[in-house]
Amino acid sequence: MNVMQRQLLVAVCGVMAFAGGCLGPYEPGGPMMSDDQFTYVSTEWEPVTVILTDTRTGEELWTAEVPVGKKLTIRFYKNKSSGDKDFPDVMRWEIESADVPLRSTLKSQISVPSSNVRRLNVSYRSSPQFHD
Repeated sequence: MNVMQRQLLVAVCGVMAFAGGCLGPYEPGGPMMSDDQFTYVSTEWEPVTVILTDTRTGEELWTAEVPVGKKLTIRFYKNKSSGDKDFPDVMRWEIESADVPLRSTLKSQISVPSSNVRRLNVSYRSSPQFHD
């Protein structure tokens, strides 16, 4: 392997490693950095419900009762909503099978309040619950 091939190989590996980090799966615990991204897995013994609340009014804006065996992934995007100054951010989410890494785009979305006036409340429904 000559020097040019070696440099090309190193460059390709570097790009793949970087892209892999950017496109990595959404996992419970999040990306281990401040990225406004969350994943909640619903199991028989911990069936999850997630509620988005506007802390200015106490209004529950959005609720997801995650089915057992599924996971909910949420990600917030700052200043991506247009038209409503009270809801400048966008929340995207997806509910997928818990055992499959989610590497796709989060398809569902709503406009939400900014991070300083919104709260995600996570609770657990009575258990055990079983797959439908």
